[in-house]
Amino acid sequence: MDRSENGNGSNLGNDFKEDALFIVDSLEICIDKFGFSEELREEINAFSEQNHSKQEEEIEKKIASIYMEFLGKTNFKNKNAATNKELFSQLKKEIDEVRNLVAE
Repeated sequence: MDRSENGNGSNLGNDFKEDALFIVDSLEICIDKFGFSEELREEINAFSEQNHSKQEEEIEKKIASIYMEFLGKTNFKNKNAATNKELFSQLKKEIDEVRNLVAE
């Protein structure tokens, strides 16, 4: 069976689904713990470098956007900044959207 076709009409491969869910779960933990590991950065980079179907690429772009927003917009100097609370709330909504796309 082709990696990009899982038999139920979706163009999401099982490996892709597993990897995508692992990454968004890990990103959510990073948001909750207010930190980011080099190991996760390597996992995201490896995930981004894989060949994906068109549908998978769209989801991968959403994951990359969440990752970049977290790194670029978080106020790491003040964990309790109001802007962080707003950002983290939005990022968690985006994570849930990715989970829903992967579950379809």
